[in-house]
Amino acid sequence: MLESLACRAIDDARVQVFDWPIVRFPDGFRGGPVLPDAADAPLRHTRGHRPVDSFRTGEAYEEVLRGEHVYAGPIYDHFGHFMAEMVHRILPARMRGLGFPLVFVSTRGRNPHPAYADFPGFVKEILTFLEVRPDDVRVVNRNTVVERLHVIEAGSDLVGGPKPGYLAALARWCGPRLDALHGGTARPRRLYVSRSALPPQGMVLGEAWFERRLEAEGFTVFRPEEWRFTPQLDHYRKAEAVVFPEGSACHGTELLGAGMMSRAFILPRRDNGEVHGLCRVVAPRSTTFALLEGCTRYLGSAAADERSGAQLPHLGVSWLDLEATIEAFRKHGLARLPDLSGRDYAAAAEADLRRYLTLQAHPGGPAAPEHVRAVTAAFERQTG
Repeated sequence: MLESLACRAIDDARVQVFDWPIVRFPDGFRGGPVLPDAADAPLRHTRGHRPVDSFRTGEAYEEVLRGEHVYAGPIYDHFGHFMAEMVHRILPARMRGLGFPLVFVSTRGRNPHPAYADFPGFVKEILTFLEVRPDDVRVVNRNTVVERLHVIEAGSDLVGGPKPGYLAALARWCGPRLDALHGGTARPRRLYVSRSALPPQGMVLGEAWFERRLEAEGFTVFRPEEWRFTPQLDHYRKAEAVVFPEGSACHGTELLGAGMMSRAFILPRRDNGEVHGLCRVVAPRSTTFALLEGCTRYLGSAAADERSGAQLPHLGVSWLDLEATIEAFRKHGLARLPDLSGRDYAAAAEADLRRYLTLQAHPGGPAAPEHVRAVTAAFERQTG
């Protein structure tokens, strides 16, 4: 059950619009309901179950929102972050009987989502799945005092993953909903959740080449960006095996409940340990789970943060270690992968590296010369 999640009704709640961009290191999530008391820490925007938000001082509040409302969270145009960080208050609130309109908080400086009509399409699909109607939604576009605001702790967060009772609640909700929508639809048995059609960054080099070898052994290459939201969930829950390369697609499972997937695997792209946060998402939603460790070697990132000059690892590239990959896929009974040609793979990887460097170096792009040289040298060490 969800009784362990904190919940508080706040009279005359002060709600600050978020600074743009909402998700930014190290000073993102500046805004939302002003909750400075230590006792309210679980109600704030958290990662790893710890608050990461902050509030501006000396603010004026220009608007008043009358009536009772439920805080839903920020509105943000990134599928992975929205799924990981911005949907997990809705179901707990509804299961507590809090049927009041939901408050989403927008941004100052730049405000691309001032009303429900402006929400990204995937957000509208997610809200529809959660049975949130357009007239259930309010958007705060200026600092606002809400007459009575119910703030409930999120059932899950980025890095920390789901909290006690939340996955069981999702299973009770999600299973019947998907059965009603897609119960009679057959889906492929084995899925490889591809990133190869996305812009060439944050990628395993030569991924499309590798996918063709998997297809020859019965895998379906699944590109979630080509599917509506609920068919994505239905594919994942009906497959006998799903392989996710490390990335945002893992967050596409966030509204599945405990054990709703069968065998699931994550193929890491980086060696910085961040994949373990994705494991906390995928593993408890699967009957069996494994991390396909050692299959890739991270080469680095040509992209740099414009403020600090530091590398941006999420935009980096990785090399596929063919021997380790063959061993891992055979160990788990996923594929035999005979006759993988190292020469053919290196050619495909080099073509992808050229596309990647071209994208990073476009005018105004994030490429830094020293990082470009480092990535190129790391690639040459693999091929030399």
